[in-house]
Amino acid sequence: MMSMQEIRQKSDAQLRTALREMTARLRTVRFGISMQQERNIAQHAKIRRTIARIKTELSARAHKQQ
Repeated sequence: MMSMQEIRQKSDAQLRTALREMTARLRTVRFGISMQQERNIAQHAKIRRTIARIKTELSARAHKQQ
């Protein structure tokens, strides 16, 4: 998972790519949990937090440009 420091160092395009990857990863983990194949349930929360951090940074950059 990425910290806010790592997220701030990336460009907008890199963040959008990371957001797509994290969303796909979250979907995979959710299905794994529902099918009882995934043992690490805490990973779900970590991915959700990382997605929220990325969205927050993208939103802040968009407001800063206006």
